[in-house]
Amino acid sequence: MPKHMENAERLRVRAKECRALAQIVGTEQGRASYLRLAEAYELLAEQEAALAALYPARKEQPDSDLPA
Repeated sequence: MPKHMENAERLRVRAKECRALAQIVGTEQGRASYLRLAEAYELLAEQEAALAALYPARKEQPDSDLPA
């Protein structure tokens, strides 16, 4: 999996964790903070996914210095 896609997935997991924490935190201010964090993580994940589309993983190519 391309590095940008790995980053996007990791960020989406963080967003999900923030949403879960927002459900259990005791104050409205705390809930709002966790939901803002979740939104920020989702935006970052979208950017990483867009980068993955622009820069797909390169295939391994043999060194040109080495004999075939």
